[in-house]
Amino acid sequence: MDLTGRARRWNRCGYVVLLIVGAAWHFLFDLSGQNALVGALTPVNESVWEHGKILLFPICLWWLLGMALIRPLRPSWPQGDVDVERRQARWLLGACVAALSALATMFAGYYTLTGALGIHALWLDLLLFALSLAMGQAAGMRAFVKGVRSRRTRVLAIVLLAVVLLCSVVFTYWTPELPAFYCPVTQTYGLV
Repeated sequence: MDLTGRARRWNRCGYVVLLIVGAAWHFLFDLSGQNALVGALTPVNESVWEHGKILLFPICLWWLLGMALIRPLRPSWPQGDVDVERRQARWLLGACVAALSALATMFAGYYTLTGALGIHALWLDLLLFALSLAMGQAAGMRAFVKGVRSRRTRVLAIVLLAVVLLCSVVFTYWTPELPAFYCPVTQTYGLV
């Protein structure tokens, strides 16, 4: 099987795994006894921003695991291989696109349903999670398969994802008082 076929199979399996991991990820903070370090990577309250972590971190970890396990993506050590480096660059671009488009889909869907239409239901939140994950994985796979010739575009995607990951951790502890960070259950912002 060629690299694209392996990547597609990895991505399809990843959807199922990420549904399960994302659902479990939601409860890790409470299961850890509300450990502040665990809270850096998992939702610490019911705000929209914090729920982005159930997509962001599992997707990034899944794609990094794929880069380590899919043979044509593994580096040929000790000598460098230009083809492997190009494939890895495409894979990392796919990871960035997957994570960022899943987040964008979740935020757009949530604010459309609750803000614009005034609808809020748990089953819709779960459906939105599954849809956001599917959209992210599909967009990431497309970015990997199509690739981008421009090094600048790949670097920009990776930098943007790094900024989102960093903000996700930092805003857990130093939370802006903006609507996306507001927890309707505790009526507070960030880690309480």
